Amino acid sequence: YGRYSISLRHLSRNAANKLTILAIAWILTVLEVPRDIPLPGSSVSGPVAYAIRNVRVDKSFLEQLKTGSLKDSPFLCVGVLNNLLPTLPVSEVDLLAHAAFSAPKNPTNDAMIMSIFGYMRCLGIPRLASEQAFKVLEDVDASSWHRQAITPSTLCHCQPQAARDLLRRMITYTQEQHRQQQARQRERRQNKNGTTVQATEEEKPLLKMSTHKMVLQLLQTASLQGSIDTQFIEKCAAEGLLETPPAIRSFIVDVLTTVVQDLFIINGDARDTSGMWEILSPFVDIAQRLSEDIALTDEQWNAARAGTRPMPDIEEERHIASSLLSNSAHNIPSSLKRAWAEKVVYPVITGHVRARTKWLRTAIAREGGSQDLEESAWAICGSGMPVATSFQTFANYLPEDTSLLDILERDVLGFLLRPTCQKLLDLMEKNHKPGWERETYGKNVKLLTDFAVSDGEAAGVGARSSIHSLMVKPNSPSTLVNSCSRSLQRIGMTLLRPENAQVHTNLQVVTPYSSFRRFIDQTLAPVSTQSLHRHVIDLLSRFLSEVESAEKRDSASTLNGGASYWSLVIILRLLVLRDGTNTESHDSDWIQARGRQLVSLAELVANGGCRHIQYPHAFSPYLSLARVQDTVPVCLAITQAPICPTAPGWLRALCFDTAATLIRAQKYNMKSSGTASRDLANLRKVWQSDQDAAVRWLALSLTE
Repeated sequence: YGRYSISLRHLSRNAANKLTILAIAWILTVLEVPRDIPLPGSSVSGPVAYAIRNVRVDKSFLEQLKTGSLKDSPFLCVGVLNNLLPTLPVSEVDLLAHAAFSAPKNPTNDAMIMSIFGYMRCLGIPRLASEQAFKVLEDVDASSWHRQAITPSTLCHCQPQAARDLLRRMITYTQEQHRQQQARQRERRQNKNGTTVQATEEEKPLLKMSTHKMVLQLLQTASLQGSIDTQFIEKCAAEGLLETPPAIRSFIVDVLTTVVQDLFIINGDARDTSGMWEILSPFVDIAQRLSEDIALTDEQWNAARAGTRPMPDIEEERHIASSLLSNSAHNIPSSLKRAWAEKVVYPVITGHVRARTKWLRTAIAREGGSQDLEESAWAICGSGMPVATSFQTFANYLPEDTSLLDILERDVLGFLLRPTCQKLLDLMEKNHKPGWERETYGKNVKLLTDFAVSDGEAAGVGARSSIHSLMVKPNSPSTLVNSCSRSLQRIGMTLLRPENAQVHTNLQVVTPYSSFRRFIDQTLAPVSTQSLHRHVIDLLSRFLSEVESAEKRDSASTLNGGASYWSLVIILRLLVLRDGTNTESHDSDWIQARGRQLVSLAELVANGGCRHIQYPHAFSPYLSLARVQDTVPVCLAITQAPICPTAPGWLRALCFDTAATLIRAQKYNMKSSGTASRDLANLRKVWQSDQDAAVRWLALSLTE
């Protein structure tokens, strides 16, 4: 409306009053406000009161404006009034608001009224037209005008006590309307025989969701501005004024989370912060449920166990939990992260797992399973619960608490529950008609057992990676590092048990201990990693000791009894050589030592008779050195005396084959190193001059 603005600098008081009367009369004519509306107060001598009672613009004049270039002429008078409002007393402005809001409702009138109301708000008078603002707030047909009725600026202009009163009034109103809406919905469900007319009348909501959200946003704004304190929010929560419909429950969690975190940072340790956590405690409890919208009592659980009521439903969408766990910003102070982990993150995740475990055990008892079968069951987190990311974010701040670590470990070792889950599925097949898995109960059973009975090729990858990343993360607390190391060791040792040599249901996966190899390749020692952390080296050394002991034990009992361990022995021996603590220039002693280590593997293969493992070609991904410049010197060492035997035989052939495989594995990196390329050319010359024709042929193969 800037093009309608006029200058009042040279207007006299009398002229300004006349122009005010004209603008107001024009507005009231467009709004069709009658002259006889009741006016609050006893003063009727001002220009606004005079215009209301005595002045209107001729409608023919308005019609002429509509046919001209001023098609938006209804708003011309509003733009003129904007410049005149500061000259009016507050009582007159309030009287104008009263008259405008008494106009009949239609889209044009609503737009004009809210435009006038916006100009009134710009005056910065907190209580001006407050009752009219609440009329807009309470009007469910007012579209989004409620956002212009009471704004953050309104609270900003209020004194703290006035802001608290205003907020409390809005919160109380929304809560009353919400409860009436709930009562109406309950009555509608109970009275299923109601007429169509009654149902249509009840379609109109008592409170718009957007209005409820706006009030909560104002609560957040007021807390950040300092207009309200923690006690105010605590009192509202204690009185149940912060209850919301399920559709916007996650929104109130976002608001309260921000409020609690900001107040924690502001207050610090200056006061007892226990009350702040009480604000979030109801939502922490909700986030632990099987379904966030349904609370279950012990009596209901017992009835489900006995089969006298349906089993509780399970929802994978975790809106409240996601809101609580996603508000873990990395910029918040460590003290808040520790408190957040203790009060929110850990209770939400562990309580959620307990609820799912309780459901699984209840289902076993319901289907007639034994007590031992019931006690052996446990569940993992649902897909909507970010356990791995929460563990990575908060584990450093509660290193002594291993509850999340235990949950992640169970996720990795879910196949251990396969017999229990399979027995439950067998009971379901026995007790229910065909097609039970398509019913809600059957779907939930499949949901909680699928992690154990299905092919676990990709199961637990994220959990393993989270544990590993914290173990090798710099500056991780020693307590946490030790806990992660023990957890990874338990996982590895479990996968190395003879009964777990094949943990897949996919019959195409027939390689013994393939799960352990994936655990090594995907988590502890990826092929692309040239040097390993010392904690990883320690773990691999323990696994190597276990594998070698098992191989010797089984081979001593039967011919080649430890054959299933031969590949693991070679892999682990190669991996423990990737010590990342020594990447400096290596002298001749180091070269000779590494050569002996590689030749010892060739001796193991040659003397053990394990030809079928295809050493060294099948192990080329593990034949790597931290420094590409060391490749050729090591190859020379393992193909020359005294390390390599001079007499022809399988061991000598394996030594040369190992060297050739190592070069091929490093060939791409060697091309980018001038030193390595020159050394490789010299190595070819040495091999080409060897008396053994097989060695000369091997030299030619390196030119490919």
